[in-house]
Amino acid sequence: MGINPMITKHVSLILLLFIVAVLLSGIVMATSGLTLTVKDKFVKNDLIIFSYTINTDSALPEPVWYSPGIYCPHNPISSPGIDIAVISANAPLQKTYTLGIVDDTFITEQCNAVLFIMDKETGSIQQRITKPFTIENIPSIPLEATLCSDATCTNMQSAAFIKGQKVYVGYVANPRMIFEDINNAFASQPVNAVISANITYNGNSTIVILPYSFIAELPGAYAVELIVDNNSNYLATKKEFSVIDAKAAVISDALVSQKQDRFLMNLRFLEDLRNGITPPKPLND
Repeated sequence: MGINPMITKHVSLILLLFIVAVLLSGIVMATSGLTLTVKDKFVKNDLIIFSYTINTDSALPEPVWYSPGIYCPHNPISSPGIDIAVISANAPLQKTYTLGIVDDTFITEQCNAVLFIMDKETGSIQQRITKPFTIENIPSIPLEATLCSDATCTNMQSAAFIKGQKVYVGYVANPRMIFEDINNAFASQPVNAVISANITYNGNSTIVILPYSFIAELPGAYAVELIVDNNSNYLATKKEFSVIDAKAAVISDALVSQKQDRFLMNLRFLEDLRNGITPPKPLND
């Protein structure tokens, strides 16, 4: 029994329509709709995030290769990867991309949130959407306490003072933790905040406004912890120092000198032995 020509015609028409549908679906995928939503500005402690949607008019499920990301000239960014999703007209892809929280590693600059649609064969970019946004942040600068024996701090800072000596406590902005090239202008600015210090000795604390000076009357261990008002961009730090009795300091210096002399004598003893000379008995500590 032969095949009905009408059936053959219908089958051919169905195959042709299927091929056209596949080709059209490919065209639709190439012109998929992309949307991207991102805030205009992110400030310190904000979470940098944007949402995006990839959709198509195709009723048939289609795979799509896509890559979201954030690009900044200087701020830290993550390396974008390529993801794959299957979408259709009834099932668009809706996701978010997160970079991280704005902390002291971020500086003020303009960045771009981007979304790429990639060609699965060549990896080239077929479509893209880009939206700019701004990160506004002034990194915190750590403050270091200064401990000096004179008001101008022309002498070297010290970690130990003699009983009865005057101790001058101050502070200085330390730009070592800042991006030197980018933030030099800010790092060179004078400290524009009220700085206090909590001076602790033997469990007792005294809060003073800096700069401050006092006579070191009591020997022992001290700690100076800087206090910065909440509205500033400075980080407070802590420093320790000691006050020693003058007599103890003299005795300590004498002991150090005596040990150095013994060390040198013992070196000479070993050198004489090496040269075949009978040296005097070495000194013991």
